Amino acid sequence: LDKYDDIISNCNNNNNAFLYASSGTAITLANSIIDNLNKENWSLDNSTDKELLITVKRDGEVPETHSISYTSKVDKIEIEHEAFSRNGFAYGAVIAS
Repeated sequence: LDKYDDIISNCNNNNNAFLYASSGTAITLANSIIDNLNKENWSLDNSTDKELLITVKRDGEVPETHSISYTSKVDKIEIEHEAFSRNGFAYGAVIAS
């Protein structure tokens, strides 16, 4: 079985003050993956075999998109969540408080 490289991609809007920081959702996803795979930490830079790479992209007025991909030499498996507005995040913040 080929080795799969796992990556979390995080695309947010340009209005974030921390342009190179990942979202809390991406970090939560990364921590869940780390807990269930042979990873020790996540990284925003080049990752090692023991680190999960999170890529960050800022793009216009995109509310937020997260994808988790597992890529090998022969195929790619990807799961994606795309928010159409910020309403869900606002609702989640109210429920969490």
